[in-house]
Amino acid sequence: MRYAKYVAVSVFLIPMWGCLATADDPAGDESSGETSAVTSELTGTASDGITFKNNGTASVTPSGLNIAGFLSSQPVSPVLPGGGDSYTETGVGNITSFHIDYSAGSKRCHFDSASFPSGSSCTFTKNAQSQGGTFATCTATLTSFNLMTCSQTVTFTMQ
Repeated sequence: MRYAKYVAVSVFLIPMWGCLATADDPAGDESSGETSAVTSELTGTASDGITFKNNGTASVTPSGLNIAGFLSSQPVSPVLPGGGDSYTETGVGNITSFHIDYSAGSKRCHFDSASFPSGSSCTFTKNAQSQGGTFATCTATLTSFNLMTCSQTVTFTMQ
């Protein structure tokens, strides 16, 4: 019985070791990418909660939406300065995949997030990348995750 207590402690420590940061993208792009894997027993359907914030001084327009699952509502167009939008992607089983571009003139941000099982663990990803002719500050922040369903919430910000 004593052995089982030590095994449980080591299993709970694995998620802290599983967080990784990916390498930065080429010069000129500000990227924030993260991939992490944690151990869990999967149950239910995954979801990806997305919040977008426009911290710039111009309205932005979404385009290039690509998902693996079902979206609760379509992205608002345009998103006014200081405004935002939010939606939920319901995944296919334990898999979510969400990609969207926002642009304001020659500034463009590409955002994506995904979650999926990898054996008995969940992998969570997020990415934000400036891709327009004019540099934009693009960030992606993983704000929460659920190990039982491989679900996550992500905040995307453009400036």
